[in-house]
Amino acid sequence: MHPIIEARSATLHDMLKLLASQFLKELDNIERLSSYYMHLAIEKTINPEELPTKDNLRRMAGVVRKAAELCESLGLSKESASDLIGHLEGEFPPSYRNAITGLQELRAEIAGQLKRRTVLIVDPVRNDYFDQDNLFGVKVGTAFSKAKDEIRRAGTAYALEDPDACMFHLMRVLEHGLLALAKRVIHKKPKTLTLKTWGKIIGAIDAQLLTQSKKVRTPRSATRTMQYAAIAKDYGYLKNAWRDVVMHGKSDFTDAGAHQTLTYVRGFMQNIVAMGIRESRK
Repeated sequence: MHPIIEARSATLHDMLKLLASQFLKELDNIERLSSYYMHLAIEKTINPEELPTKDNLRRMAGVVRKAAELCESLGLSKESASDLIGHLEGEFPPSYRNAITGLQELRAEIAGQLKRRTVLIVDPVRNDYFDQDNLFGVKVGTAFSKAKDEIRRAGTAYALEDPDACMFHLMRVLEHGLLALAKRVIHKKPKTLTLKTWGKIIGAIDAQLLTQSKKVRTPRSATRTMQYAAIAKDYGYLKNAWRDVVMHGKSDFTDAGAHQTLTYVRGFMQNIVAMGIRESRK
């Protein structure tokens, strides 16, 4: 498969270069070849019911083979092209009439496949958000490797101007951070917390931090408890302002709102990683 198609994204320049300079050229070659033999038949230079010469069969098969290779590079079906090559190179080749019909049908079939493919054009301003594995930075991606797919999807949704989807994936990212905080404070396995609501998880974190604050501690542990309490408090705000609204479909978000949230969540996740919070590897 062509690198552009395999990557699932390309600049408009590269996409047009691929289609115009290679693919459409081969489609035109098929059209010219079929028109050429049709013209010969009309002029009675060849008998349409006769079998093509070996050189003409080889010429037709060569053009079709190049089209098949380009179909494969674009992720299109090359079945029709392969079938036609099989007939042209087989023991019982088609007549000129059937070969011309086969070329015309192949061109129409490939053109139809191209028309059924949709190409999305991303606003240049949003290119840096599209399909980015480290949108929140390498440190966040390393500390929360299980959230990398959600981060990438959030950025891609924003790039494709789908703010609701962007917000949904951002809440999923934040949940990874919340579970990691709970694991750090409560010392429970993540699986025991995964199905609980944010409200219950935050409540459990607050209760544990309150218990810890009443114990004799070092200045360092006291500072850390205060930091964790601040994060838990922020999660309470995030729950009420965004999470509940997103999950219960109570609002349609704007592009500007999604961008603001994405920027905030990126900074928030970078902040908790700087405090040493990371997800469990188990």
